[in-house]
Amino acid sequence: MMKRLNTIFALFFAASLILSCGEDRTYQFLELTEECQWIYAQMKEHYLWNDSIKQPARSKFFSKSSDFYKSLLQKEDKTSFFGDSAADTSYGLSYMLMRDPLGIQPSRSYALVLYVEPQSPAHRAGVTRGMWIASIGGKEPSSSNQAMLVNGKATTLCIKSIIFDEEQQKNVWSAADTLSMDIAEYNSPVAVPVDTIYNRGARKAGYIVLNNFNEGEAASSLSAAVSQMKAEQVNDIVLDLRYNSGGSLAEAAECASILADDANAGKLFCSTRSNALLSHTAEYLLEPAALLDATARIYILVSSRTMATAQLFVASLQQTMEARQITVIGETAGVQPYITQELVSPYGFAISPVVATLYTSDGNILSSNSVVIDNWLDELENITHIYPLGDTRETLLNKALSVVEE
Repeated sequence: MMKRLNTIFALFFAASLILSCGEDRTYQFLELTEECQWIYAQMKEHYLWNDSIKQPARSKFFSKSSDFYKSLLQKEDKTSFFGDSAADTSYGLSYMLMRDPLGIQPSRSYALVLYVEPQSPAHRAGVTRGMWIASIGGKEPSSSNQAMLVNGKATTLCIKSIIFDEEQQKNVWSAADTLSMDIAEYNSPVAVPVDTIYNRGARKAGYIVLNNFNEGEAASSLSAAVSQMKAEQVNDIVLDLRYNSGGSLAEAAECASILADDANAGKLFCSTRSNALLSHTAEYLLEPAALLDATARIYILVSSRTMATAQLFVASLQQTMEARQITVIGETAGVQPYITQELVSPYGFAISPVVATLYTSDGNILSSNSVVIDNWLDELENITHIYPLGDTRETLLNKALSVVEE
């Protein structure tokens, strides 16, 4: 009750500044609400659905900045976000929350580690792909507190693994191990953390993990890896996009150009379209930067964690490269076909609203059907054995290499 009265008093006080004594208090109103006024102006200009934003009531402008921003978003918008303009920090691990896969404690949750960023706090702590986090800082991971796995102070991890008990003739949880992890810090995600070459009968296959399209790094890293493989006379490229978090569309187009053949130079890679107010269409073309021989084949690995820009990358490759054999292995999830733009405020925060719609090279909006899967396969099909990326026993890589040998 007291909290409600305080809120009513605050609104009454704000209104009194504007209306008291019949005086024009517009200046005071703008001064007290300048953060939300800035947000409103930016959204009315840049937001893809700007024409759907109604004029908020004056009382709304006294809201917390993040709450005011969220109140302007469309219900179907799952892409826009509010964040601090400072560099993000993290522990550097990707994971999947899961109920006890052994069914011993059905209500118990674990976090399965899928990827660890090189030189991150998680990497230095000894966390590796395939580990099961039973607790962090003494707390069981869950959907309500999973932020603890992303960012925070120095902490401890309780780690378990699934082992086969010969006596019981079944899988059981191992004894717990404890790892100490440093405070979260800013990590510049590595675009190509893994690249290696395998001999597969009469052919050579190169494996490249491409985890993002970060501007100024992704294309140069991919180019270096492909050039080395070409020098080693590699016939086939396995490109792993399972954990690709997206990035620059221009960088994605440059990466696609590296894998194309020069006959595709000048073709449309993708395009974006803004709202009617800005009325801006941007087109990204393939460049004459091909490095592979015409006979080289490409195998692309995808998963439910492959983000929109990476899905666009795959779809556009399939649509434009008719002469290049491309095989897609894995699975995809629904996709939000939009791009965001970070708008940094002068008040210490940033907003990242959706500003444009993504279109593939055939002129259609990116959708969950844009990527054609040749071999549907769940990367976690064998939950008891999650091998490191690059290990030939790993589910999706193993499938790709078996197709190479066909």
